[in-house]
Amino acid sequence: MKKHFVPSPWIFSWSMVLVATVLQQSGHRVTAMDLGASGVDPRRVDEMRSIHDYLQPLMQFMASLAQDEKVILVGHSYGGLSISLAMERFPEKVLVAIFVSAYMPNCKDPPSDLQLEINRFFKRTPPETVMDCQFSFEDGPVPTIASLGPNYMAHSMYQHCEPEIGTRNERYGSIDRVYVICEEDRVMREEFQRWNIQNSPPQEVKFMAGADHMVMLSQPLEFSQCLQEIAQKYK
Repeated sequence: MKKHFVPSPWIFSWSMVLVATVLQQSGHRVTAMDLGASGVDPRRVDEMRSIHDYLQPLMQFMASLAQDEKVILVGHSYGGLSISLAMERFPEKVLVAIFVSAYMPNCKDPPSDLQLEINRFFKRTPPETVMDCQFSFEDGPVPTIASLGPNYMAHSMYQHCEPEIGTRNERYGSIDRVYVICEEDRVMREEFQRWNIQNSPPQEVKFMAGADHMVMLSQPLEFSQCLQEIAQKYK
């Protein structure tokens, strides 16, 4: 049975084009979208007043699905928060959720506290590893805007690529979750990925050896196969 994949990458939807192509050639449907103030979304960053503004494209898409249609949500990095809130709001429309080197909330601590999640990340990230990134601190010790430097992206995100609201057990917690560990991720380091798994145990953990943060670009065929194996198992 072919499935409908809905990737929610933490950066632009174009990063999923290789994986989407492989999945589509296998007969699956794929809907990758840019969230608020990202990619083709015309809004500006300063127009994003809340996480709800940022997630509007995803939530509108989920609401548009037929009541009996189920999709596979794929959250990458910060996209784990995006799909978590979609799971909480539309649990009846999610077949399985796949967290790829991503934030993965539990049902005790509200993922709507975005600053708490970002703070956890920075506490586990050595300051020297952010390299030439720039951060804006408007409301306290947690950055509100991040600008990723070219050296950081080359060293930590694309190092293996070719140059080119609270949750509840009966909603978010009722959906099968699979976590994909990217072994050589220098952004969401393996220790932080495993902390997410320990903090909110999923039904299954997959391990991608040698995968960097942008696994969809550095290992598109292997990552596509991983997604299809999960889709085949969770029917």
